[in-house]
Amino acid sequence: MKKLPWIYVACPYTHHHRYVEIDRWSRVSGICAQIFATKEFYPYSPITHSHSLVTEGAKHFNIDLSGTFDLWEDYDHAFMSKCDELWVVTLDGWDISRGVCAEMKMAHTLEIPICFVPDQTFNTAYKSLPYDKLDLRWQK
Repeated sequence: MKKLPWIYVACPYTHHHRYVEIDRWSRVSGICAQIFATKEFYPYSPITHSHSLVTEGAKHFNIDLSGTFDLWEDYDHAFMSKCDELWVVTLDGWDISRGVCAEMKMAHTLEIPICFVPDQTFNTAYKSLPYDKLDLRWQK
């Protein structure tokens, strides 16, 4: 079995309009599906995973997991520490997102490379650029 790199896929989530959060969840989930379909990476998105925990926990068990990044920070750190790279999807607000900024700081502390993926579908970027050109602004 070929060892594939684990990619932590970050994007902004929290917003005062619920429909923006749902759109962000949907977009990053679609991008993760496209990354997985390449068969070259194992993507992990805390938004894709955690959105379902929040909505389904509330719906079925009246559990309130909504909240700020403070609630999820340790959980996200545990996953990021297992990943090889951090890819930040540059959806509107990524640069002012408290969560994304904290995830970038985590990656820096863990010495995980950071890649900024344009705010478009991954498939478009992936097909038009060789993988080594996707790393538009690597940091270490």
